[in-house]
Amino acid sequence: TDERFKFVSVVEMQHIGVPVNCTNSLTYDRVQGLVAIGTMEGAVKILGNKGVELLLSSSFQHPIEFLVFITNQGILVGASNLAKSMFIWNIQEETLQQTIPFNFSISCMYYPENYSFVYIGTFDGNLYVLDLTQNKLTSYKLRFQLLFPELNSDPVVHLSFRPCKNTQLLLAFENAGMVLWDLKKSKVEKKMPSSTPIHSVSWSPDGNSLVCGLRDGSLNFWTVQGKPFMYKNLRPDSNASDLNVSAIDRVVWTSSGLVMQGGRPFHDSSQLMVLSGNEMNSCENLKLPSKPLNIIYTPVFENGAYEEALTVVTQDSKMLLYSFGKLPCYLPQVMGPFEVECTKFYTVPNDGEQVADFIKTFENNSEEPKENILDIYGLLVMAHSQGLVRLWSLSKLRFRNLINVSLLSEEETSFSGKETHYFQLSDKEHCKVSALEFNFDTKTLVTAYDLGKVAIWQVSNSEVTLLHTLELQKSPILALLINSNTLLAGNLDAQLSMFNLETHSNNTLNLRTSRKSNSKMQALAITSIELHGNKAIISLSNGKLEFYSISQETLLESPKAPRVDKKSETPKWEDYGIVRLITCAQVPEAMFVCYKKCMFQTSPSLEVQTSQYWNTPIVSAAVNYFKSNVVITLLHEDASLSMLETGTLLKVWSGKLDVPVEVPLKDFHMSLDGHFVATSDTPQIVTGWLTLQDEETNFRKINIFNPTEDPLPPRKYKSFLGIKLGEFNFNDIFAKPPKKCFYEEKPKREEVKTEELQNELERAQMAVKERGEKLESLEERTSQMAEQAKGWADMVSEYTKKQKKKSKQKNS
Repeated sequence: TDERFKFVSVVEMQHIGVPVNCTNSLTYDRVQGLVAIGTMEGAVKILGNKGVELLLSSSFQHPIEFLVFITNQGILVGASNLAKSMFIWNIQEETLQQTIPFNFSISCMYYPENYSFVYIGTFDGNLYVLDLTQNKLTSYKLRFQLLFPELNSDPVVHLSFRPCKNTQLLLAFENAGMVLWDLKKSKVEKKMPSSTPIHSVSWSPDGNSLVCGLRDGSLNFWTVQGKPFMYKNLRPDSNASDLNVSAIDRVVWTSSGLVMQGGRPFHDSSQLMVLSGNEMNSCENLKLPSKPLNIIYTPVFENGAYEEALTVVTQDSKMLLYSFGKLPCYLPQVMGPFEVECTKFYTVPNDGEQVADFIKTFENNSEEPKENILDIYGLLVMAHSQGLVRLWSLSKLRFRNLINVSLLSEEETSFSGKETHYFQLSDKEHCKVSALEFNFDTKTLVTAYDLGKVAIWQVSNSEVTLLHTLELQKSPILALLINSNTLLAGNLDAQLSMFNLETHSNNTLNLRTSRKSNSKMQALAITSIELHGNKAIISLSNGKLEFYSISQETLLESPKAPRVDKKSETPKWEDYGIVRLITCAQVPEAMFVCYKKCMFQTSPSLEVQTSQYWNTPIVSAAVNYFKSNVVITLLHEDASLSMLETGTLLKVWSGKLDVPVEVPLKDFHMSLDGHFVATSDTPQIVTGWLTLQDEETNFRKINIFNPTEDPLPPRKYKSFLGIKLGEFNFNDIFAKPPKKCFYEEKPKREEVKTEELQNELERAQMAVKERGEKLESLEERTSQMAEQAKGWADMVSEYTKKQKKKSKQKNS
């Protein structure tokens, strides 16, 4: 590293989008509107409801298998069985607060709102409790043998409190069935056996019933009022056979219906099923882009009430939102729903203040906080598969979606959002955006799609107007350039089209046949078009360049291309195809031709001035400057960075993008002041700032957590034995272990009490015991009377039928 650049570093780095290697750990904070998902690399991605995202890492590179949000506290708890550790993150400080080791295998985790405990179920069937006030495991341990003395062990697949009684904890085991355990009394309230292995459980909204998703693709409905019994068993997909049906891995019961993941034939598992109606006899299938990985209940607070919704994550890391009565749609605030085809990044230092002025026009109709024009870095335009183009604002505050343009109709696309404008320009099977360009002078967006088609839109004040649709060529267009009123388009067959936006005249030039040296080429394509003065520099797939005069509409004299691959006898396209052609006003007397493994600094006539080689292929390159030094920054395929000084092309600095998740890099854009965007084939990007650390800089702080009041107050429970359950202190339970719950009981502490206080305590305990026995007796008597009343009603009904039958016989 050169002494002038020893303080250069990457700051403000941020990962945007859903990681590709997600686990099925998914959690939601309904007050903050945050969704978190774990990854195979030991990181956690948090997505905010206002487009703010955060990537947290752990001290181990092992899969995060379990996650729970501590609602509205800015705390996230995760666990990894491979690491044998639990992780507690502080979201507000963006730090790993503590790592807690354990010596068991976790099968599920559960956090009840408004409590300071996390309940942990294990594969052995035991229950542990994590105390969040002290960030450590408590001494409480509910052993599986206490609940089922005849069995050795069985995995806990579900934990949850009964919605109407917050002292009754439901433990669902894979094979042994379900147990309703009273934490206050330390005893079993109800047992519900199951002959088929259980995979998922969900309570009804009123807390009087529950449903179990089973391995054989069926559902068991139980009532827990009085003596529990199973009142219904059904298989939602009647066409599925016993040998060809997937288990119901997730089930969510809401007031609008019951949503299931699974229960379908193995070859048709990329769907969700929704049951509705009083008898759950109405079934609707929801088609997803791929097999679901997990679903979670994520109610959205709007207009003073919560709207029921579900978030679905698929196995290929797509994230969708399902509101009841609507088809699943991709979350608008997530970076990208489909694979990224091409990108463009326009910045204030490179393209002028008109970039910031254009972004500011979208704040007029937005309820989000206004941004200072000096805090805006640039505009990122991204084209996705299935004809979706999205415009994003990258600023000091956040990464915000401005507007979206879809080449498909709203019925054909799976993407939905308030800022999306739909056009019926193509069909879903063939629609693919291959190139794009944006002109800030006329505020026009140009996209090339399908086979040689071009669409031109006017984007102004959050409105999109389609101006032209052109069919310039018959093969995919790979490069676009707008200069004044002229549109240049280069395609896969080395054809260059010139379209005049005023006169609508079109002219096409074939570069394959225009030069005698190119006539024998079997495959030749135009890969990029760059503007240099009044001429366009055209990069070809064979590593050569062509100069085109825009004013004269003719090719200029063919320059001699620099020799690239000197040693290889049979060079491949990847070895000598031009990756990036750089021209900049800071070095007007030079051009920089970047290949995969080398770079040439040339004069405008392509006379080589100097060159540089490296071993790791590059993704792309960009020019930027530090104080008075103009440099070229290279991003390599291994996520490393190299900085070359212009003039000599000597390496003066090297670094690395330290991203804790896998991001297969595809393109790289950087402004003159060092702000960069690295894009990927997947819906992920990495943003950051390459700057000098010794400068006085206010680094950006991601504001993803804002302490706020719960829009709905905590639920108030009915009084029970004179104790307000909403104010019940569970520390009393965990202060000392219940009987028969430990392998080794701790010695009891000596308590010093007067004889009078001891007598009063005994009398109070006796009174409570008597009232409890009376209530249990009353409950049994009520159940018996209900059964007797049902018997009498059946007898009366039978007697009435007989009387009607006799009267009919007499009349006949």
